Amino acid sequence: MVAKSVAKVGQLINSKIKSWTKPGVSSRLAEAATDLLRPRVELIAENAFLRQQLTVLNRQIDKPAFTSFDRFFLVLLAGWVRHWKINRSCAG
Repeated sequence: MVAKSVAKVGQLINSKIKSWTKPGVSSRLAEAATDLLRPRVELIAENAFLRQQLTVLNRQIDKPAFTSFDRFFLVLLAGWVRHWKINRSCAG
């Protein structure tokens, strides 16, 4: 009984995390149109946010990890970018 309850809670948490991290669905044309309406400061902050992620990814080690500075910088930038959870990838 307790094991089933724990399993259900685990599934609920897992589904919530998946829904929170799922990329937004929109067209590239709509994204470009909304970018025209966004403040320049926000676009610059988002660009810096993405560049910092690339900096971490391009480190010449097997498993790149965020340093304390990386975490601080990303949290600071995320506060300036309203739509930071939306995935704006070039793939697909």
